[in-house]
Amino acid sequence: MIGRPANPYDLGRERKEQHFRFPHVEVERVELGGGKAQLRSVSAREYLRLDSIPGNPWEPRFLASQMTRLDRKKTWLADNRGIFDSLVYPLAKAVTHFRLLSNRSSYVHHKPGQEWASIDFYYPIIVTSAALFAVDVATEPVAAVEVPWATMAREIKAAKIDGKFNIDVVTYAALSRYLDERVNKFCDEVAELAVADPRRFVTHQDYGFQRQKP
Repeated sequence: MIGRPANPYDLGRERKEQHFRFPHVEVERVELGGGKAQLRSVSAREYLRLDSIPGNPWEPRFLASQMTRLDRKKTWLADNRGIFDSLVYPLAKAVTHFRLLSNRSSYVHHKPGQEWASIDFYYPIIVTSAALFAVDVATEPVAAVEVPWATMAREIKAAKIDGKFNIDVVTYAALSRYLDERVNKFCDEVAELAVADPRRFVTHQDYGFQRQKP
């Protein structure tokens, strides 16, 4: 896995792997006169405080842009042929398919009892029995460090698939730990938040919102 630490754009952009009822929540309105107003919104993950939960998908970490397989022939050979067609593209296609299955109402206000409100988190992963190494090109000297898992981002522009997708590559030996730390822990806390205040998850406007202090 060849890449660098995720930058603010990588962390802040909307993800294909997350699907919110309202991707942004209006938190401020300033009247300018003449029927005009200035609006300020925050992302759903910030409004719901999801980006402060341990194991959340927006934590700063290494982000790969390329995945290469090392084969031992007469010598070691680095090769990435087949990775896109057999691994990356099918996972991106699956994420796109499941997003289309999620019914999204056109109503601005959620109508309890008349429509479902779902928030979806998809975890496209590649599980490998081989050792996994991360090469951070932003460090000196550049070195390959063995890791239990790493995230790769790939952008696809095709007739039916368009966007940038994050895919986690996980070693088989670390799969249980990955699921506990990166999936189950996060999802359990999201469920607790939803049970405590379900209406917050279907809110598109909240002028009483206060940003958390760093």
